[in-house]
Amino acid sequence: MTIEPIQNPFAASGLGESSMDFRQIGGVLVKKAWLIVLLGLVGAFGGFYYLKTRPHIYFAQAVLQVAPQENKIVPFPENNQADIGEQDMIENYVATLKSRPFLTQVVQANGLNSNTDFYPMAPGTVIPEDVAVNILAGCEEVLPRINTRFIEVGVKFRDPKMAQFLANALCTELIKQGMQQRAANAKLAVDFLEGEAMRLKDDTTKAESAQEDYVEKHNSISLQQSQDTVVSDMRHEATELQAARSATIRLQADDEAVKKAEGNPDALLSIPSVAENPLVVASKQQISELEANIAVLNLRYTDMHPKMIQAKSQLQEAKAHLGAILAHIPDLVHNSYESALAKQQKFEFAEKAREKEITDLNRQSIDFNVLRGNVEIKRALYAAILKQLGETRVASGVDSSPVQIFEKALLPGAPMAPGKIKVLALAIVAGLAVGVGIALGLNALDSSLKSVEQAERVTGLPVAGAIPTASRRLARSGLILQREPGSAVAEAFRSLRTFLFFKGKQKRPKTVLFTSAVPGEGKTFCSINCAISLAQQGLRTVLVDADLRAPAVARVLIPNDESEGLTSVLQGGIDLKKAIKPLEIDSLFLLAGGRIAGNPAELLASPEFANLVMELEEQFDCVIIDSAPVLPVCDTLLLVPHAQSVCLVTQANKTPRKAVMRTIKLLNEAGGSLAGLLLNMLSPTADPDHYVYRQKYGSRGTYGAPVTGRALPLPSPKQEAPAES
Repeated sequence: MTIEPIQNPFAASGLGESSMDFRQIGGVLVKKAWLIVLLGLVGAFGGFYYLKTRPHIYFAQAVLQVAPQENKIVPFPENNQADIGEQDMIENYVATLKSRPFLTQVVQANGLNSNTDFYPMAPGTVIPEDVAVNILAGCEEVLPRINTRFIEVGVKFRDPKMAQFLANALCTELIKQGMQQRAANAKLAVDFLEGEAMRLKDDTTKAESAQEDYVEKHNSISLQQSQDTVVSDMRHEATELQAARSATIRLQADDEAVKKAEGNPDALLSIPSVAENPLVVASKQQISELEANIAVLNLRYTDMHPKMIQAKSQLQEAKAHLGAILAHIPDLVHNSYESALAKQQKFEFAEKAREKEITDLNRQSIDFNVLRGNVEIKRALYAAILKQLGETRVASGVDSSPVQIFEKALLPGAPMAPGKIKVLALAIVAGLAVGVGIALGLNALDSSLKSVEQAERVTGLPVAGAIPTASRRLARSGLILQREPGSAVAEAFRSLRTFLFFKGKQKRPKTVLFTSAVPGEGKTFCSINCAISLAQQGLRTVLVDADLRAPAVARVLIPNDESEGLTSVLQGGIDLKKAIKPLEIDSLFLLAGGRIAGNPAELLASPEFANLVMELEEQFDCVIIDSAPVLPVCDTLLLVPHAQSVCLVTQANKTPRKAVMRTIKLLNEAGGSLAGLLLNMLSPTADPDHYVYRQKYGSRGTYGAPVTGRALPLPSPKQEAPAES
C-alpha cells in the first residue's frame, strides 16, 4: 500500500511558510557567524582605509560681540536699524557673514584666489573668484548664541593655520565693513543735519522778523509788560485770597465753638484760637510757674508757712486773671472772624477785577503770543539740530564699529574630523549589519528544509527522525551508536528505530529502503547506524549495500575486506550465504555491494534480486537496504517495490525542496511506501524547537545510556568518510 503525501498547494512555492521566530533567526546568525565576522572585519579595514585616505579637517572659531543700539535724537540714514530688535540685528549680521558679496570682499581683501595654502595650485596661478567664494562658503559656519549678543564664526579647513586665519579674516572684514558703513552713514547724517540747520536758521530769522513787525505796529511791548504785571499781581492776590479764606473758615469754626463753650473755661482752652491768644498763653504760663514753685516749697515747708501761704495766694490771683481774660475771649474771637471775613471779600472783589483785566489783555495779545511761540519753536529746533550736528561730526571722526571681536580664533590643536572612534564604530557596525542582512537574505533565498516543522509542512510527510550534526571525528568513523552510544546523535537513531519499526500497533516492516534525492546527503551514514540500532535491540539485521554504482558500506564496516558482494550474487558468481558476512556487532550482518557493476539497473530489476530480498526476509528479522540517490539514476525506483517501507534522507539546510518534492513524486509513482523524511545533519541552532527538550534528557547517564556490545576499531586516519553516490 502506497502512502501518499499530504497535498499542500503552497509547498512548492513556499507561500505556506510562516516567518522565522527569534530563535530561528539566532540560529541562522550563529550558523553564518563567520560571514558576519568577516564583513565586520571588512568594515573595520574599510574604516581604517577611510581614516588613512581622508584628509584631516581642523576647526577654528572666533566670537563676535554686537554692541547694543544707541538712541538717536534726530533720525538719519544710520538709524534705519533703530526700529528693529537686537536679535533681528544679530540675524542681519549672520546673514551678512553668509552672503556672497561679503565673502567676495573677504576673498579680494586677503587674496585668497591666489593663495596656495587656500587652494592647491601652481605659484602665480589665480583661480576664479567664484571658485574661491564657493570654497570659503563651504568652510564657513556662522551661528548666533541664543539670547545673547554673541555670534560664533567658525571655519573648517584641512590646514589648521588657514582655518585660524580665515576665521579671524571673516571677523576683521565684518568689522571693517561696519566701520566703513558707519563712516558713510555719518557723512550722510552730517550733510542732512547741515541742510536742516540752514533751513531752520532761515525759518527762525523770518519768525523773529514777523514778531518785531507786530510789536512795532501794535506797541506790544507795553501790552506785554502790562500783561506780565497783571499776571504777577493776580498770582499774589490769589495767594492772599486763599490764605484769607482759610483764616475765615478757621475763625468761623472757632467762633461757633466759643459760643457753645461760653462759661466753661476748660472747653474754651481746648479751642485753638483761644489757646493761641497771647494773653491766655501768658496767663497759663504764669499759673504753671506758680504751681511749680508751690511744689518745690511743699518739700520744705508746711501749708501754714508764710511762704506757702503767699505762693498759694499768688496762684489764686493768676487763675482769677485767666478767668477774666476768658470772659472777654468770645468777643475777641468774634471780632477776629468779622475782620477775616471782610478781608476775604476784599480779595475776592480784587480777583474778579484782575480776571476781567487779564481777559482784556489776553484778547489783545493772542496774535503776539502766536508769533512769539513760533519764534521759540524755531529757536529750539535750530538749537537741537546744531547740537546733533556737533555730536555727529565728533562721532564721524571716531573709528568704531557696532561689532567687535570678543574672542579671536586660536590655532586648532587636533582635527575635528574624521572622528577615529566614531568612524571605526560606524564602519564595524555597518559591516556587521551588512553581514546580518546577507546572512538573513541567503537564508531567505535558501530553498532547503531547515526544520522539522517546515519539512512536514512543505512535504506533507512526517519526519521519521532528526539527526543532529555529529562531530567531525564521529562523522569520519560513521559508527555513532558504536563509538558514542550516549550522544544526541545515537539517541536520534534510536528514535528513528522506534518510529520505523515499533510505532503503534501496526505490523512491523521487515525491509526498509534508505535513499536520498541527490548525492552527499548521508543516506549510507543513516542506514548503517539504523542497522546498528536494530542489532543492539537484539534483532537479526542484515545491511544490504544496493548502491552498485558507488558502494560505500563495506569501507565503513569492513574496510580491509574486498570480498565479493551483491553484484556477484546477482550475477550468479557466488552463493548468498557466502556473500553475507557477520560483523563484530552482535546480530548485525552485511551484504556488501562488491565490485562496481557495468549494468546495475539491469541487475536490480532482475528476478534474482526479488528472490534475494525474499530469502533475506526469511533469514533475518530486519533488512536495511542502502540504495543510490533517486534523481541522478533510476536504480532506487527499481528497488522500491521490494521494500515495505522507504525512508527518504534529506540533509537539512542543503537539499533544495524542489529536489525533495520531485523525489517524493517519483517514489510515489514507483509504488513506494514512504514512511517519512529523515532530516540529517540538523543544527540545534537552526531548529531550536526540536531540541529544546533534549537538553535535559540527551546526556549520558539518563536517557541515551550506552548499549552493551563490542566496539569496532576506529578507521585509520587515511580512510575517508562514507562515500555517498
